[in-house]
Amino acid sequence: MKNSQTVTAAIALVAVGALGACSSSGSSDAASSDGAATSLSIGNMLDVSSWDPGDYAAGFDAPYYSAVYDPLVTLSTDGDIEPWLAVDWTWSDGDTTLTMDLASGATFEDGSPVDADAVVAGLDHLREGASTATFYSEVTDVQAADDDTVVLTLSAPDSSLLYHMGLGYSYIAQSSAIEAGTLATTPAGSGPYELDSSSQAGSTYDFTKKDGYWNDDELPYSTVEIQVLTDSTARFNALASGQVDTILGVSSSAAEAESDGFTIDSVETSWTGLMFTDRAGEIVTALGDERVRQAISYAFDKETILEEIGLGFGTVTSQVFLEQTGAADSSLDDTYSYDVDKAKELMAEAGYADGFSMTLPLSTSFEPYQAITEQSLAAIGITVTWDQMSQADYQANLGSYGMFLCTYAVDSNAYANVQSQAGAGWINPLDSATNDATFGPEIEAIAASTGDEQLAAITELNQQLVESAWFAPWYFAENLYFSDGVDVTPVVGLMFPPLTSFAPQA
Repeated sequence: MKNSQTVTAAIALVAVGALGACSSSGSSDAASSDGAATSLSIGNMLDVSSWDPGDYAAGFDAPYYSAVYDPLVTLSTDGDIEPWLAVDWTWSDGDTTLTMDLASGATFEDGSPVDADAVVAGLDHLREGASTATFYSEVTDVQAADDDTVVLTLSAPDSSLLYHMGLGYSYIAQSSAIEAGTLATTPAGSGPYELDSSSQAGSTYDFTKKDGYWNDDELPYSTVEIQVLTDSTARFNALASGQVDTILGVSSSAAEAESDGFTIDSVETSWTGLMFTDRAGEIVTALGDERVRQAISYAFDKETILEEIGLGFGTVTSQVFLEQTGAADSSLDDTYSYDVDKAKELMAEAGYADGFSMTLPLSTSFEPYQAITEQSLAAIGITVTWDQMSQADYQANLGSYGMFLCTYAVDSNAYANVQSQAGAGWINPLDSATNDATFGPEIEAIAASTGDEQLAAITELNQQLVESAWFAPWYFAENLYFSDGVDVTPVVGLMFPPLTSFAPQA
């Protein structure tokens, strides 16, 4: 089982990226003859993880990578696959062969063409990448059929392959740089911008548009600057002072942003609530009984949590599938409406009328939810003690706890969301779904199916997961983007979108 990307702002660690220098910087405040801005300055939460597409991290790497690399395909806000280097593609009967027709005119910085041979080399590199290999696990072979046609052969259907490519796991690097082993420190792509020598690794990255870029109409800015601003207050202050044009915002600053006249764009891209690690009762015996998990789900006043902690930026839910997936069912959203009496009845039916005690991990990112979690569980007889730890230790030690507070990314592709939410990974350290006697075979059948049959099976799986309280989500949380003079088109699945998502306001 492959795992979809799962980067979340709540637990993300600041990665230190290395820098490769190219041309000199352009102006940061240029404007076109019609007055529209031609420069863009971004305040990003994290540094670039690496310049190697095989190390790409979908969360915050997108603006950096989309400056210097071209992907095969990209995504719309709703998760629709859109062409880029690949202008057309077809699946064979059985969905085990993917044929991609390539655009003409794309070149790397040394002038060599992005032809089929180059794309094959780039894909072979991604198939071995530390971050990307998992998304190509069904791909057994990549061949150039001719100069502008690439054929991928799969061992089994994978309806999330193109989606993951669109998230950024298809950035194509130059083969000579792959062979030289220099990509981690120096980007080598065919993207629209060059990384300027004025850039300061870990601080500020400056990019200048290439002359004659093959897909120029898609990117309106002649220069782009990305500043690394890990602190949310520092990001907002940079926007307020005019130092940057757009930032990833936080809900606590939304009122001030609106008062200051900034544009606020948003998209629901994660869920917040409790994640059950131990559905088999190996760590906390009680959690092996779905009635206890259901009781915990009923114990939380989700509306109040969303309003008082999430400040209303989101939608209350009992499922972890967005509407865009096609597998969501709006009637499931209020399955676990706040009902302490119902929760107590379930606890008694499960044999825990007197409750039980358990320990939960806690990091600073989740402290705003500590009091309401402790109080809500205490109301149904569950006593909580907390293990305080660092952000890094929080994620590393989840397998030692029965459940944990969670903000977790969701995918707009239904099968990708099954892989992400129910597959093995840091969020599921005990891999309890694929090891479950019911859900394991169902997930295997979903993996082998395609089209409407697969979507119907995922819809049924979603209902069963909700009914068994496999997760205890409170609400879908919105990513917020504050901007001055910039329109942002967010992308579900990315904490920060690629440069194609930014345009001057009309």
